[in-house]
Amino acid sequence: MMNPIGMQGGPDSMKHHFLRLARLLVAGLVAAAGAVACSSTTTAPPAGPAACDPTQCAPKNECIPDAAGVAACRIGCLTHADCPFNTQCLTSAPRNYCVKQNLPVEQKPSGQWGYPCLPSGGRDNNPACSAETGFACYAAGTTDALAYCTQYDCTVDLDCAGGFYCGTINTAPNAKTDKRTIGSTRSVCLKHSYCSPCAGDIDCPVVDGQQMRCTTDNAGGRYCSNPCTSTTNCRLDAACNGVADDGSKVCKPRAGACTGDGTICAPCRSDADCPSGACIKAGYSPERFCSVKSTSPCTAPDDPKTSSFVKGSCPAFTAVKGVTLGCQGRAGDDNIPKDQCIGFIEFGDSGDIACYTLHP
Repeated sequence: MMNPIGMQGGPDSMKHHFLRLARLLVAGLVAAAGAVACSSTTTAPPAGPAACDPTQCAPKNECIPDAAGVAACRIGCLTHADCPFNTQCLTSAPRNYCVKQNLPVEQKPSGQWGYPCLPSGGRDNNPACSAETGFACYAAGTTDALAYCTQYDCTVDLDCAGGFYCGTINTAPNAKTDKRTIGSTRSVCLKHSYCSPCAGDIDCPVVDGQQMRCTTDNAGGRYCSNPCTSTTNCRLDAACNGVADDGSKVCKPRAGACTGDGTICAPCRSDADCPSGACIKAGYSPERFCSVKSTSPCTAPDDPKTSSFVKGSCPAFTAVKGVTLGCQGRAGDDNIPKDQCIGFIEFGDSGDIACYTLHP
């Protein structure tokens, strides 16, 4: 018997039929909507990144563009101290902003970036440093009063905290020994100081109440230096003839740069900068310069005035005023390996191991 709407079956059959019709109707409506969305008459959304909406930024964030001009919610900063832990302040135009470090660590109340440590406690597992979060004691020697906790074996500056850079140092001297290594180097996160590389003034420290400036050397590299009014304000291996970005005077290395090409007397920071020799510390100034291995053993006295081998065993050298070359003839010197050609500055009746240091 047919039901009133011309269908066989009872109420359950009718209910099933109505549900099926409803599903078909919904599917038809969705398909129609999809056809409209894909229609060639619809305007496509504009290409490129969406504009930054400052109302959607988290507290303390604002819309700041990166170097490519792409704005995003970021924390603006004037110094590294303005940024949260595990981030650092990136020098950028028109506004500096905080960026995440590559190797975040769990924050501890002490024993991390720059925390003082005693060299007597050793380099690794120093009791003052948070070894569980990867920190060790960096010291320039066993009596370094400025030793501090940091991380070793970095690869780029973003592996370090703000105010630090990834530098290369000689493996020794260190907290355990004052005897230097020759040719063995290691990377470590170092505090910025004079001649350290920088991107902007925020990378350079405040020394004696004066903000160090990030300036440019003769090779186009950027380095930290202190403001000056005369050369007497500068180290012995520098002169007050550098120019900061704002036109003010800063100290500039007499060598023209903080690192060179590795040739004889080229400035250096570690043995890694001197592939044919070693990075030598001057006798009476903080200057560091490259030695070059002599082509024959040094047999004459160390005094360059009496050394007959200077021209024959050492490479050609464009003379700097007051500088001559000599050859280290004795073994056992902690600073200078045997048979290395080195620079001497003459003053009075004597001389000093140096290449650009100006003596009074």
